[in-house]
Amino acid sequence: MKNKILSYLLLVTLLFTAAFYKPGLLANSLTHAKIVSPQFQKKASSKITEIRIYTINKGQMDAFVKAWQKGVYPLRTKFGFKIENAWIIKEKNKFIWVISYDGPEGFVAKDSAYYASQQRQILSPDPSQYVADRENYYLQPAIPQ
Repeated sequence: MKNKILSYLLLVTLLFTAAFYKPGLLANSLTHAKIVSPQFQKKASSKITEIRIYTINKGQMDAFVKAWQKGVYPLRTKFGFKIENAWIIKEKNKFIWVISYDGPEGFVAKDSAYYASQQRQILSPDPSQYVADRENYYLQPAIPQ
């Protein structure tokens, strides 16, 4: 019975996502499927901002932050991304950061190029080894610009 309920919930979730977001599917190099709304794909000269919320393996926050600051932060900047800010919630093992991109390739294309780059593939230590779970959300302004 429990498996039937879980299967039903998964089906409802997938149908809801398909009905309301009409998403494209992009698999990033970390092998995590990522739903991408068409509005975030290629858009010339429009800033796209994403919040990334990572749950870090217990006891690994310092190692993760050191690896992220040494590798991801400068490499993302080199690729034209702006790291708006990053925060730690120690008691929850959370690392939260906001990244944006404003360029002709569009956020998704630039993000894919970043993950496919040799520089990203050889990052050592690779911060992703410390990540237990991740959530990514595109942000839209709630206050008129």
